[in-house]
Amino acid sequence: MQTVIFTDIEEKRSFFSIDEGRLYLAAFDTSGSRDMSRIYVGKVTNILPNLKAAFVEYKKGVQGFLPLTKQQLAQLKRNSLLPVQVVKEAVKTKDAVLSLELSLTGIYCVVTDKPGGITFSKKLPSYLRERLLEICTPYVTEQMTCIVRTNVISLESEDYHLLTDEITTLSKELAKLKDTAESRTVYSRLHEGTSFVKAQLSKIDFKNVFKIVTDSQKEFDQISQSIPDKLSGALQLYEDASFPLQALYGLKGKLHEAVSRTVWLKSGGYLVIEPTEALTVIDVNSGKNIRKMDKRKLCALTNKEAAEAIPYILTSRNITGIVIVDFISTDSEKEDAKLLKLLRSGIAIDHVKTDVVDITPLGLVEITRQKKESPLKDQLCEVGLYETVRH
Repeated sequence: MQTVIFTDIEEKRSFFSIDEGRLYLAAFDTSGSRDMSRIYVGKVTNILPNLKAAFVEYKKGVQGFLPLTKQQLAQLKRNSLLPVQVVKEAVKTKDAVLSLELSLTGIYCVVTDKPGGITFSKKLPSYLRERLLEICTPYVTEQMTCIVRTNVISLESEDYHLLTDEITTLSKELAKLKDTAESRTVYSRLHEGTSFVKAQLSKIDFKNVFKIVTDSQKEFDQISQSIPDKLSGALQLYEDASFPLQALYGLKGKLHEAVSRTVWLKSGGYLVIEPTEALTVIDVNSGKNIRKMDKRKLCALTNKEAAEAIPYILTSRNITGIVIVDFISTDSEKEDAKLLKLLRSGIAIDHVKTDVVDITPLGLVEITRQKKESPLKDQLCEVGLYETVRH
């Protein structure tokens, strides 16, 4: 069962999910320096028919790349103003990617201004889709699309009003935003993006939550309106200023472990995590034989502990892309199959799409994990805390 925490680390707003004493999720509020999901009134600066795209200046001196359909391209004119949403942050020399399709994201659904009806996360079972389709249909107009998110699985029947309320609220906000866009000046920010609290709550399976703690009255009020009724008693407002939440849960120590190159296992073995530009390598080592067992059993135990730890390492550090795990060689297809099963079981609850691909001929396990936000190390660097927690 998880304990969810919202608090400050060195005056930087942060989120943690602790599962059985281990750090499962961690994130920092970097919204002040990022444009992701924000909506602006932009100005078309250049049209590129061959690329079916345009460049749009959405902030003074800052432009983004806007892909277009043939129809949109035909209607677009240089210097025209239009609302655009940032769907991908600028990276190094690449401009941000923009979209004319506007969307607002909640905990349980995403609402867009593109006609499409109701669609569902692929993780939702068919029986639940049929039920939710009937519930949501009265709240979705022909001019919009409502995407029901995986987090709906966390809700009981009596909590479905949280989903329908969110559809109503987001669709009204989106309609108002589009109406006001025509009267706003260039570079106006029409939408701030998904709030930090909502973005983090959307990662949580509420069925696995034991407690939610925050030291902010504003966050407490926001969370209380967004969680299932059965968790109302699990939500706590922490008010002891003499002993902060980060000290109560040892959060700095958990962050230190989450940025360390080496992760120790109970058996005496250890993992070495090596991030590179192209992929991340996790090397499993048996270390010292502290249990004085034979080598074959020790290797099996170390591999098992590694397979149990790796899902937590991926989520807590937010490692994405290709991950290669070099387990200790077993020389046994049966043992390899057990490892893959254990690994797949552990990543099944990951809020990000993650796949254990297979074991390569060289005995390496390949994992892929979708990128949705920056790695924890990058977030810590961005808020100026990396050096603090690293030592």
